[in-house]
Amino acid sequence: MPWKYTPYIWPLIFSALLAWTAAALIWRRRPAIAANTLALLAFLLGLWAALYAVEIVSTTLEAKLFWTKLEYLCIPFSAPLFVVSAWRYTTGGRSPSLKQALLLNLVPALTIPVVWTADRHNLFYQNVGLASSGDFSFITKTYGPWFWFFYFHNTVSKFFSVGKSFCITSYKLSELNYPILTVIINK
Repeated sequence: MPWKYTPYIWPLIFSALLAWTAAALIWRRRPAIAANTLALLAFLLGLWAALYAVEIVSTTLEAKLFWTKLEYLCIPFSAPLFVVSAWRYTTGGRSPSLKQALLLNLVPALTIPVVWTADRHNLFYQNVGLASSGDFSFITKTYGPWFWFFYFHNTVSKFFSVGKSFCITSYKLSELNYPILTVIINK
């Protein structure tokens, strides 16, 4: 596989190393609520960044598509892991039920075979080509209907997680601050 150096890989390599360091540190604190899930999420995000760096230095369309497909072993499960981390953190360590976990992972699990067979059905992307800007080459494509469905699912999942975490954390902070505010106001 031919490679071509580009300085654009350094932020990705730094991100991968940072994510893997975070995963190792979180893993050492496994007894903490949601630590296992968060460590796995950090590891997958680091792997995604590393694979993207390899995609960027690849020069042929076939190589870039191969690395993109490998990236999609990590990408689909980032949102469900984020949701489960937030879920476990905000519920005191309770995991989602089996039914909830299956529903949460259904779209990501279906996305992987859709990506790996995209050249046969155009559900994920179509009109794939290789373009360049100076010395930097990149994949051009038109996204298909499954990509947009997957994108919507991931976005809604992440907003749900952030919203749930924010609401629960705000509620817990208000419980902690209420006695302090009462003391301050009554003085």
